[in-house]
Amino acid sequence: MPSIREYSEAECAAFHRVRDTFGPFSNMASGYGFQIGDVAVLSSEHQYQAMRFPHRPDIQEQILAVKSPIKAKRKAYEFISQTREDWHRVNIPIMRHCIQLRHAFNADRLQPLYDQSADMPIVEKSLRDDFWGAKPIGSGRLRGVNALGRLHMGHRLELRNDPDFCVLTVAPPEIPDYRLLDRKIDVVDVPRINSAKGWQTSLDL
Repeated sequence: MPSIREYSEAECAAFHRVRDTFGPFSNMASGYGFQIGDVAVLSSEHQYQAMRFPHRPDIQEQILAVKSPIKAKRKAYEFISQTREDWHRVNIPIMRHCIQLRHAFNADRLQPLYDQSADMPIVEKSLRDDFWGAKPIGSGRLRGVNALGRLHMGHRLELRNDPDFCVLTVAPPEIPDYRLLDRKIDVVDVPRINSAKGWQTSLDL
């Protein structure tokens, strides 16, 4: 399990609600869709939750069909007992892939946010979840694994080291049984023109 860390909220690119300055880093932020093959995915949360069930394309289809990230999570939890057995070994690389996809297809809006975060820690402030986020512990401090924020920081570093990272293609993680709607997820080709307005129109989001 990744280590637990403490942060000063005032020195972080912290987000608690999707309307916060850095709220688009949240999986619950709508309007950052992408496409895998011919499958339109409305948010990173839709994709993340769907990948619990590579052996159940019928469940994946139900998750992808709902209209908001929070509803995608709730739909997945209706079938939580059928989550793939190795979920806690593969969920981190799956989330990393989701972050890469959402950025690749929405770079014009998300890249400025990564730039604005500069070298600050990116932290999801959560009142309940100290694994994906970090909980307030008083005196303006946050404590938790902050797995989502750390994945965003890793992605930010990748972008700095290689400006072409995720520009034209996004490779899948090397994990077994990585399937969406009964098809293996392969390298995803990213449209050369990926403006948010044009992309959303093309997917009818």
